[in-house]
Amino acid sequence: MAIAQTLGQRRRFDPSRRFWLWLLTWPERRHWRRYVLGAAFSMFAIWAAVAVYLQTAPIVYTSDWTLVLPGAGAGASVALDSIGQASSVISSPFGSSSLSPKVLYKSIAETPRVRGLAANLAEMSYAAFGEPRIKLIDQTSVMHFSISGTSPVDAQRKGKAFLIALQTQLDRLRQDEIDR
Repeated sequence: MAIAQTLGQRRRFDPSRRFWLWLLTWPERRHWRRYVLGAAFSMFAIWAAVAVYLQTAPIVYTSDWTLVLPGAGAGASVALDSIGQASSVISSPFGSSSLSPKVLYKSIAETPRVRGLAANLAEMSYAAFGEPRIKLIDQTSVMHFSISGTSPVDAQRKGKAFLIALQTQLDRLRQDEIDR
């Protein structure tokens, strides 16, 4: 055993020795440096990439809102014991499967007229106003809108202007239908 140590051979871990003795001899093994340096270099590269992205990425603020669209219709029924029963049913034009209110509202919201009116309400140019993202949620009557801006106030102002413009256009279309 003494001859092997004098020839420069390393000692192997003997399970019969105590753990602290093995821990004291662990730095003699040189392979651990590769792992530590590799892990340190990998972590440095990842954090450097994150720092560069955070410094160079433009700050964008987004205003989000959701609309719940009308359903198939409304109805009411009243029953009195000795008098009788009365019912009222209001049908919706969206009751048929051929008309989807989400698709119609999305088509109206994407028109240049609505965007132009919203840009005028937000007091900015048509190109600077941008285009909102409209997402239709499947199997529901919910539409999700989002629009971005350069500041929180700008994004909120654009969102409010777009919502007012959409409601104004819908009111115009409803009034036109009533007039006809």
